[in-house]
Amino acid sequence: RHIYSLLVTTYCTMSTTTTTTTKTAEETQQEQKELLLSSRTVNTIPTRIIPSLSVAEQYYILEGCRDNSRLDGRSRTSLRPFDLITSEPLVLSHGSSRIVTKNTELLCSIKAELVHPSIECPNKGIVELHVDIGLDGGDFRKRRLAEHQLQASLNFLLKDNLIDLKKLCVVAGHFVWRLHCDFIILSYEGGSVIDIASRALRGALLQTKLPDITPVANKGQAATDLAVDGDFKKAYNIMNEEDCPIIISVAVCKCPPKCTPVLIVDTTLEEELCASCIVRL
Repeated sequence: RHIYSLLVTTYCTMSTTTTTTTKTAEETQQEQKELLLSSRTVNTIPTRIIPSLSVAEQYYILEGCRDNSRLDGRSRTSLRPFDLITSEPLVLSHGSSRIVTKNTELLCSIKAELVHPSIECPNKGIVELHVDIGLDGGDFRKRRLAEHQLQASLNFLLKDNLIDLKKLCVVAGHFVWRLHCDFIILSYEGGSVIDIASRALRGALLQTKLPDITPVANKGQAATDLAVDGDFKKAYNIMNEEDCPIIISVAVCKCPPKCTPVLIVDTTLEEELCASCIVRL
């Protein structure tokens, strides 16, 4: 009997393992399609730090939004305070910022390099956004998918409206600036990560300075050589405060008992889970 029980247990374990592996592969493909094709981005952080809410908890949160008294005491239109640190740029960065809230800490670094422009846009620079969730542990696959989703949302909302790309042109058809905007999420439990990332990017761009570059032309040739001024005092800012956009997320919550829709800003992680949809401006 003992040997028979072991054989049955082993067979059941092998069958369960095979079924789980197949299901996981199918779920992976489905999640990739949903994350890359869907324009709605609500849960942009790995599920290991997303709390599970019961029906009673969701009812309680939505009642607070309805009565204009949220869990942290704010009204529906109130924003949480944050600290934006832009004192000194990071090493090998032309500009950087660090934003800290009660439950979130995010770092943004901007690095610039001279590259050749594309054939389609010879007089426009290049801007690239990259996101890294620097959290230990958890499911690596889900964290990677969350990074791609958050990066796609930031690119869609900010990339075309971030800066006039013609200002990054040095010599048309030969040299332009390429800006690498890197985000590192150090801790996240507060929600509205896209809004916080846009504020960090704004602070880093306002601090970013590029060296003064003068094209040098030889006799009878185009200006394909560059003279870079190493004096930091002559470096110039690439943006003004009026030109830096930020993202504001507005959540639509259908509150009981009549499913009355209300709008709230700067949502927490729990409020994002209760929201019917989120509109980002």
